[in-house]
Amino acid sequence: MRTPFLIIFFVLCGLSASYAQNLKLVQDSVGNYGYKNRNGDLVISYKYRFAHEFSEGLAAVWERENGTWGSIDENEKLVIPYKYTSEIFGFKEGIAAVKLNGKYGFIDKKGNQIAPFEYDFSYGVDEGMASVKQGDKWGFIDRTGKLVIPCIYASVYGFKEGLVCVKLNDKWIYIDKKGNQPFPFSYDHAGSFQKGLAAVQPVKDKGYGYINKKGEMVIPVQFTEAYSFDDNGIALAGTTTKSTVHIDKTGKIIDVDNQTTGKGKYFLRTGDLYEGELIYGERTGKGKNVWRNGDVYEGDWKDNKMTGKGKKTLGNGNVYDGDWKDNLFNGKGKYTWADGAFYEGDWVDGFMTGKGKYKWANGNVYNGDWKDNNLNGKGMLTQASGEVMNGDWVNGNFTGKVKQTIAAAGKMNSAEIAAQKALDFRNAGNYTEALSLSKKAMLLDPNNFLALFARAVLYAEHEKNNAKALEFYSKAILANGKDFRAYLFRAYAYLDSNHLPEAQKDLDKAIALNTKCFDCFTLRAHVFGKEQKWTEAMAETKLALNLKPNSEKAKSLYEMYKSFAEPETIDATPYAKKEESSTVATNTVRYIPSGSIDLSKVKYIGGDDEEEYEENPAYARKRRKSYLSQSDMNNIIKANFPSSTSKESSGEKTLRDMDKIQKQYDDKWGAQHH
Repeated sequence: MRTPFLIIFFVLCGLSASYAQNLKLVQDSVGNYGYKNRNGDLVISYKYRFAHEFSEGLAAVWERENGTWGSIDENEKLVIPYKYTSEIFGFKEGIAAVKLNGKYGFIDKKGNQIAPFEYDFSYGVDEGMASVKQGDKWGFIDRTGKLVIPCIYASVYGFKEGLVCVKLNDKWIYIDKKGNQPFPFSYDHAGSFQKGLAAVQPVKDKGYGYINKKGEMVIPVQFTEAYSFDDNGIALAGTTTKSTVHIDKTGKIIDVDNQTTGKGKYFLRTGDLYEGELIYGERTGKGKNVWRNGDVYEGDWKDNKMTGKGKKTLGNGNVYDGDWKDNLFNGKGKYTWADGAFYEGDWVDGFMTGKGKYKWANGNVYNGDWKDNNLNGKGMLTQASGEVMNGDWVNGNFTGKVKQTIAAAGKMNSAEIAAQKALDFRNAGNYTEALSLSKKAMLLDPNNFLALFARAVLYAEHEKNNAKALEFYSKAILANGKDFRAYLFRAYAYLDSNHLPEAQKDLDKAIALNTKCFDCFTLRAHVFGKEQKWTEAMAETKLALNLKPNSEKAKSLYEMYKSFAEPETIDATPYAKKEESSTVATNTVRYIPSGSIDLSKVKYIGGDDEEEYEENPAYARKRRKSYLSQSDMNNIIKANFPSSTSKESSGEKTLRDMDKIQKQYDDKWGAQHH
């Protein structure tokens, strides 16, 4: 296991921004991936269930149909065909590790095999040498695929400055690219070379020093921990008397950690990136913090805590903007969920407490008193159905009188309630509960529209029985032929079965019932696209854009079909690369935001043993709870049957618990069917 002393704590000021690739991986609200350019335009639509960032001009993407990986270029051309059973690791130095039939090998950027599929794992390539594992031993191949250093080592790092640290007989030694030792010394712990020096611990628990490439101890053993030198020749080290200090390449102490004061850019040991004011090493004043998970906070800090005015945006799209105290919402603030629901009002120690307004995504609104995230006191709940509940509330329960009601039109029978809850669980990815409730709804009323609709959705998505899905969508239409959603979803099912004429007919009916059905137009464009009717497909996406002019999805579809319908004329002369115009150069400059940081200059030396990646590949960590063949279905069902979960009783005081709080009352007030 690699020891944590080899991880850089932070890098001081002076880093500038640059983009390694032109396109950035982005994810939509239902978990599908696409790519945006540096202007923020969606240039590759959200069509991939799993995908990776571009590296050296290629990005690994996963094909839904066969469950295999391939690679596309920035024009979305499939360069490496779909055939690999595990993700394609990013290209580096022109090659990448891939997995086929349970074994790893290497390919080049044209998909040509350069190393046989006979290895159990690889960390990739560094300086022309790729680590490979056979059984429980490691060795190295070169860029031609030749095994040049045999698999005899218990653990290895990557090559740095021509040398690599490897573990043999429970000791760490250094070897060159031919497998030779440049010096005969071994160590209990050791790190990679950086700026000509490497941190080593000759004897366990006896301290660290630094050696040069001759094995000479140029900085004597004296530190309780030691980190690699950065590009500026500065390293972090620990001492018995001064905690952590910064040293130069002679071992001289430059400053003591926790005494840095002023403005700067810092990369923290946790992986966070901070830019702003420090007082004695603590974030105090104005500053921006970017967490490794994508969360961003910008605002006031005091003693390393968010205190004052600030805005935090989570990686999942939720946002809090308002007052903070000791990392908790405290004072006035607004929390907005990614689906559009929000709370705006008073906060005490991270809880909605005081006066506030809560609006659900389905249009229900509560205005009144709150206590510890509960509707508590005087308040009025106005439901989208028109029903108003105005009076006293105790722990989320209405105890007053209903001032206004709308007759049974806003109420649901028991079958509809069970069906709606089934759709709620489906939205949350809990198909076991969803299936049970949908069957219950069918037993209660086998002719109920919502019960039939929910059963059809689960046949299509969970049980993968398209024939049954079509049967139940048809029954739902017989029960209520005026609900456009049944026609729309049946069109999806017809499209999955490649019954394009039937899909078109259902979409015509859906649009006749709802002329503002955005998803109807985009799906009809897909149908025309499958028929290679590019002009008609372009026209449908134009209609969708009329409904939602700012939709990135509609924009990208329109541009795609337009390129097919109105192809550019290509001169049949040998290709010659054109010089970029000054306009392009100007745009390129605009890609680089001022004051940001070049993370490529922040180097990790060593780190925890990457064995965990064998058992937990990246694509598995990104896997969504449910597997849907039509991503638009989530938005449609969510808009009409908002999710509901059980009450969150613990009242955790963290940002991420706001998702639980949002769902706390959906069973009662956020999931009404109209």
